[in-house]
Amino acid sequence: MKQIKVRNLLTRESKWCQGAYAQTKKGKDVLYNHSKAVRWCLWGAMKKCYGTGEEFKKIYEKVNFHLHGIITWNDKPYRKFIEVKKIIDRLDI
Repeated sequence: MKQIKVRNLLTRESKWCQGAYAQTKKGKDVLYNHSKAVRWCLWGAMKKCYGTGEEFKKIYEKVNFHLHGIITWNDKPYRKFIEVKKIIDRLDI
């Protein structure tokens, strides 16, 4: 299976979520790799795109260095999708 980047998964605000790793179209919280997932938080998108091995570890370290807590950063009530998109683009993930 070809690996995609987070920027190709979180292409617009409707594909991003907070408070869950992923959600279905109906808003049900699911795991990042669930077959009906259509929205992901930054962490869930990273897991979906990079799996659980060495590639994920490198991406995690790169992102966490800038955010100091990926899930907490993503889930802040005031967080906007544009901020998520900017970090994705800046870090080229």
